[in-house]
Amino acid sequence: MTEQEDKTFLRRRNRFRQLGHGEEEANELAYKMLVRDREQVDLRICLECKGMVENLCHFIKDKSKKPTQQAIFILQRCDHFQLKGKQ
Repeated sequence: MTEQEDKTFLRRRNRFRQLGHGEEEANELAYKMLVRDREQVDLRICLECKGMVENLCHFIKDKSKKPTQQAIFILQRCDHFQLKGKQ
């Protein structure tokens, strides 16, 4: 792991821990994201998106035009994705 990868991994792992994930689960998700970054795969988690506010996606609305609850921690493709902040 490079120094930058290590910093990014630790930041992500710590964020997942703050969000209530156990140590093992936080490490696993941070590692999946590290591999994703290395392989330059276009999969994302909702947590990385500008549209995710208070665990609701404000880009994808339900039939009544309300923000939707998304799969926040599952790597996926989304046509509405917009990167939030720095990686």
